Amino acid sequence: MCGLLFGHCYSVTVMQEALSVAKAQVENGAVVLDVNMDEGMLDSQAAMARFVNLISSEPDIAKVLLH
Repeated sequence: MCGLLFGHCYSVTVMQEALSVAKAQVENGAVVLDVNMDEGMLDSQAAMARFVNLISSEPDIAKVLLH
């Protein structure tokens, strides 16, 4: 479906899913989120930076600690 942009589409999908998981964990009472971005198809450092930026833009998630 994404053709040559498969990596980008995969990355966007992973970020959306990870953000949904983080929201659900916070809604269920989490006070610390353990974030791990080890996936063979991702640039782990860049993915972590993007995800932390996404989390910081979500007020409900941004209030918890990251580990």
